[in-house]
Amino acid sequence: MAKLPLTDSDGVISKKEYNDAKKSCQKTLDALTVDIKQIQIDIAAVIANDSYLKEMHGYLQLIKAIGPVIATESEFLIITAWAASQ
Repeated sequence: MAKLPLTDSDGVISKKEYNDAKKSCQKTLDALTVDIKQIQIDIAAVIANDSYLKEMHGYLQLIKAIGPVIATESEFLIITAWAASQ
């Protein structure tokens, strides 16, 4: 199959090939969406079950404009940096 975006496929691949590729991509996106949701649940569980992470998560969210996503990313960056220094 041509390595062009599916939207630029007119005259390059047939409508059937286009529709098949689109279906295949959608299945992949759906599977990735499910995986991402499960990872978010797992991360939330790790934070909820670790008193230090839970406390740090709460403190980070007290900072204006920091919500749960940025707080989680910040925690893992801090922990990773700390672990590397040990």
